[in-house]
Amino acid sequence: LPSTNTTSVDTMDKLCKFIYAKDDTDRIRTRAILAHIYHHAMHDNWFQARDLVLMSHLQDNIDAADPATRILYNRMMANLGLCAFRQENVKDAHHCLVDLMVTGKPKELLAQG
Repeated sequence: LPSTNTTSVDTMDKLCKFIYAKDDTDRIRTRAILAHIYHHAMHDNWFQARDLVLMSHLQDNIDAADPATRILYNRMMANLGLCAFRQENVKDAHHCLVDLMVTGKPKELLAQG
């Protein structure tokens, strides 16, 4: 793409950085981080998505989040696992997906029935 075109990754980065700078509540910031990671994973930006997960420490405090945010977290982890698999990082894919599968209720964790 020519450098004058703005991609969805650029737009998402700009919007999320605005929220990170202006938000005072952890809920909106957490949801923005989840959306940012999900978007990177959808576009196969494995390293950017993984680095955001590691820097945000979401896994440390997601259990205290509201149910809707936990569902977004689980969906983000599933998508991140698929992204890792597409990038041939099978070990990382397994690490992302094992928490969803170990319960035996992945559909409930993803709010899919």
